[in-house]
Amino acid sequence: MLLTVTVPFLLSITSCFAAPISNVASVLTSSASCFQQLPLGRTPLSRNDMAELGRLAIAVNSAYSHHDKLQPHPPHLFVDQTRRHDHRHDRSRHATVIVRSSDDAKYGQALHEGDMRWYISHTPSTHTLTLALSSLPNVDDLLELLASVYIRTSNTTFDTLVPLPLSLFPLTALSSSPTPLIHSSYISPSQLHGSQALEALLDLVENPPVSVDSAGDVLRRYVKSLVSPSSQVQPYSIKRIEIVGHGLGSAVGLLVALALDIGLSNGRMEGTAGSLPPIDVAATLFGLPRVGDATFSAFVNSLSERSTTLRISRITPYADAIPHFPERHHGLVHPASAREIWIGADPRAAYACPLTRSEEESDQCGLSVPLGKTSLLDHLGPYGGVWITPDGLTKRGDR
Repeated sequence: MLLTVTVPFLLSITSCFAAPISNVASVLTSSASCFQQLPLGRTPLSRNDMAELGRLAIAVNSAYSHHDKLQPHPPHLFVDQTRRHDHRHDRSRHATVIVRSSDDAKYGQALHEGDMRWYISHTPSTHTLTLALSSLPNVDDLLELLASVYIRTSNTTFDTLVPLPLSLFPLTALSSSPTPLIHSSYISPSQLHGSQALEALLDLVENPPVSVDSAGDVLRRYVKSLVSPSSQVQPYSIKRIEIVGHGLGSAVGLLVALALDIGLSNGRMEGTAGSLPPIDVAATLFGLPRVGDATFSAFVNSLSERSTTLRISRITPYADAIPHFPERHHGLVHPASAREIWIGADPRAAYACPLTRSEEESDQCGLSVPLGKTSLLDHLGPYGGVWITPDGLTKRGDR
């Protein structure tokens, strides 16, 4: 009995599939190449990936909170197992700390009521930075924004489709012809929140946060080195950056992930990026609306194919209306490399949805639900058993 439980569990962690014992896919908790190996059609996600969806949903849910109410999210998939041991050493090693947020004095002056929010956390035990971006607090406001044909500010009127913002992307990245275009509703939040978050991430990569180790950690390193005890304050180099967003935050998060991968690859941090080891960038985007046109989609696909460190996943609840907007008659399309994970009618199951050979968007997952039968309620989840709530409080449970 023990063998029949343990073998599928190990296979689901160490490979893309647990087949032939269990025909499920491990996408979020496996290597970036696993998604490309999936067969055509829907493939059920592993239990580990469902748990990972819940962990990341908790992280993005906290982004709706004001700074004084921000709560650290679980640092990794097996955090519940580590917390069973009530020792200070275990708690310090696996702690997640908020290091930047849109409420900081440096950034918060531009915030206004009803705006999206973001924060960055640091998990020393996994050398990970997590950027979480909320959507607008009211999903009806998000739908109205996405359905807009023209976006007007105090002194500017944008066309429906506009070039990528220069505040995120260098001119060299946009030198291709034709020019990638995105929906104009993303320009203002990208120029404000996206550029701030990107600047903060690059700064934290160049100057990693320090972490106070326990006395046990210091003693262990001392005994191991047999030279001298290490300092109690240690910088942790960054090996992985998670970007999680919801709604409008997922659209901005996609643009930040692309700009970040370009910045790290091109050594934009004043020559320091070239000396850093490769940093994995994983973007998990809940309820992602369409962002750009076919040229933008090709731009994302090309960047993803060239990069060995970038992974993009978009999570679509069963009948969520938001991924259907802005509508396709504007020429917008989801990029093929933004791999869709579709939560089923029973939210306890989700499916990896590889693209068909002839379409940019699979009609076997989110598009299988007609727009007229979609719901704004589904935009809130549940994601791995976690509901997204505008007050930032975690609500667990299925429908």
